[in-house]
Amino acid sequence: MAANVLTYKSLLVYIFLALTFANAVFSNTAFGIVIQLLVIACLFVARKEFSHFYFDSYFRWIRLYFLWVGACMMRGLFLIENYTDSRIFLDNSIRLLCPLLIFPFINPAFTREFYQKWLKFVLIFTVLLFYWVAGGLSEFYMLPILFVILYSPLFKRKYFYFALVFLVFFSFNFYPDGRMQLLKGTATFVFCILVYKSKKLSERKYRLILKCSYGCLALAYVMILSNAYSMLNGKMDAEYTRTEDDKKGDTRSLLYYDVINSALKHNYWLWGRTPARGNDVEASQVLFIYVYDYDDSMIYRGQRANNEAAVLNYITHTGLIGLFLFSMIYFKATYLAVYCSRNKYIKLLGSYVAFQWVCTWLENVNNIDTLNVGLWCLVAMCYSPEFRGMNDSEFEGWFRGLVCFKMEENLKTEDEESNLS
Repeated sequence: MAANVLTYKSLLVYIFLALTFANAVFSNTAFGIVIQLLVIACLFVARKEFSHFYFDSYFRWIRLYFLWVGACMMRGLFLIENYTDSRIFLDNSIRLLCPLLIFPFINPAFTREFYQKWLKFVLIFTVLLFYWVAGGLSEFYMLPILFVILYSPLFKRKYFYFALVFLVFFSFNFYPDGRMQLLKGTATFVFCILVYKSKKLSERKYRLILKCSYGCLALAYVMILSNAYSMLNGKMDAEYTRTEDDKKGDTRSLLYYDVINSALKHNYWLWGRTPARGNDVEASQVLFIYVYDYDDSMIYRGQRANNEAAVLNYITHTGLIGLFLFSMIYFKATYLAVYCSRNKYIKLLGSYVAFQWVCTWLENVNNIDTLNVGLWCLVAMCYSPEFRGMNDSEFEGWFRGLVCFKMEENLKTEDEESNLS
């Protein structure tokens, strides 16, 4: 049994590594789907390893989510009419199964093994290969590094500074086009400072930080989503961004307008249009002229199969019911982390996960890729009773085993940590 578990863990880790290389180097969609199906198959084969977690009370929302997604898939099967429909159905169904990534990362040993190998192989090849092939330090294959940077105050001071310099390069690599990457880098820096000052934080402050993280959604509404609301209520012309001067501005309002308008027009806003269909494309068609490199596969039957923001995809494919269940997975994770954890590190991670939920309203497209592996790993750590049951020193010890390149001896001692705090 132990050998089987070891094989499963190692195989899944290497599949995740292959997924990273597929995201960064290969543009072949078929190759990516094969890797994604391997991930799902490996999780299914090894389901007995985490089945005891699945039936715990705090996994209730995850169970309900998968039941509803299964119902949406069954409905979608009856809408498939040709090869293109089946391809769209398969792609969108895979996207809806992203929460499966929670289960392996509940195990601290698996999470440590993943990061050990990911840091060892991926970071080495980032400078040698990815910068020229993928165009830079993209979050779509580099997002797991943010977790290490988040806890970089546990390093000696010089390595802490090195991590911050790396974070600056990561954040500004695609600016001004990569605004979300800059936003996530900035948030990581803020939480990194909070980890640095964590000894001065009380329980009340941890809970306040969680509320502020969720409160960022209000800022997103003011900056972007309010335009979509105005268009839907006739207070703003949906054509207002159809000029080249605005092509780099608000690209999300048009998407929200089309997704919500399509859901209301066809009356699937509550239960979704199933993974076999997409949302009607009207106002957002301008994006295919000015912003995207348009090809015929982007729009089929006047519909777009999926969008850049995860929330939009959940509205289209599973309706408000699916969006509610998806959000409850995040809400439960952050509650467990902040209110039911013995260590300060998971408490702060819960607020960081809350911020990532806000990002799903703007980006964080749902797909089984390296970005989502990194995101759902964080959610899993919030759910994990083993991670939440660690005290501060136990988590620090686990983190030391996570960092590769024999840097463990460079981590701060308790005395040094006290001086820095």
